[in-house]
Amino acid sequence: MKFLAPGFQEIARKGRRLQLRAKLFFTDKKLRRAELQLGWLGWQQAHFFGTEMQAEIEKIQQFEKEQADLLNLSAEISGKHDELKARREAARHEFDAALTAMRKEREPHEHHLAECEGRLAERREALRRFESALKDLHQLRSALANQPSGFEPGEPEDADVHRVAGLVSAERARVEGECEQLERDRLRAMNEVAELTDERAAARSEVARCLAEERHARREFSHADRALAGQIQDCTRRTKLSSKRMNALDANKSKPFRLIGSCLADHAIAPMNQPEALTEVLALREKAARGRTAIELSRSQSAGIPKNDLLKFYALFAMLLLLGAWVIAQVLLHDAHIPQ
Repeated sequence: MKFLAPGFQEIARKGRRLQLRAKLFFTDKKLRRAELQLGWLGWQQAHFFGTEMQAEIEKIQQFEKEQADLLNLSAEISGKHDELKARREAARHEFDAALTAMRKEREPHEHHLAECEGRLAERREALRRFESALKDLHQLRSALANQPSGFEPGEPEDADVHRVAGLVSAERARVEGECEQLERDRLRAMNEVAELTDERAAARSEVARCLAEERHARREFSHADRALAGQIQDCTRRTKLSSKRMNALDANKSKPFRLIGSCLADHAIAPMNQPEALTEVLALREKAARGRTAIELSRSQSAGIPKNDLLKFYALFAMLLLLGAWVIAQVLLHDAHIPQ
């Protein structure tokens, strides 16, 4: 059982190495960012490092120039975007004002049309009443025409007959007078209906003209608004593409900046404005070196353990795991067969 102690020690060392590798991973990540920052702060001080660093500096200068061009283009696109939005808003206000004016122009014609409709309905109703009254008077005139209005030849005069004949004649005269008056009123009503019909047609024509102008204005505005909206969307799309290109350039600059930062740290050259950036890189390098040294030391200690002892320990450990799994399985099977 002498192999148990080395075996447990090896497991502890593996756990320690896993912890050290995790710390080293995050330290290397911080170191990359610190070297990139150092290169960004001091890249103009690396012009004397030789052709390789000069090539990286030229890459950065090229990226910087392209980014400056992109910034100018983005500013131009942003200005055009704002101008188009302002034009669209102004066009909307202008269209709303024009539409309000058109509605105000249409309202009197609509009121006039409604008045014509009402007056025309009234005159048609009056005409219907005149025609109905004339029909009744014509029937009454026909009935009076069949009644005697005097004495037949050779018939003796009678006071009652004379009185009745006078009444019939008077009634005939009254009916004729009313017929003539109703005919005149009917003709006047017919003329008014014709005039109102023409007036209503003119009012309808004006309303239709106003509505046609409104529809035309709406179509023109909708077409112009869609065109402006398309241009605004195009500006938005170009702005997004420019932003993506800027991000890509930033990513492309990371490699030369880090190489320059690493070179500056190798020669212990600190940026003139922020020397603490070099201190941070050197501290992270030392920390990463300590972590790698600790990992190598742990691995060398693991290499000194006899392999046979480790094999025995792992075999015993595996057997214990299998035995534990078998016991658990038996307990579960026993519980499953217990009647509820």
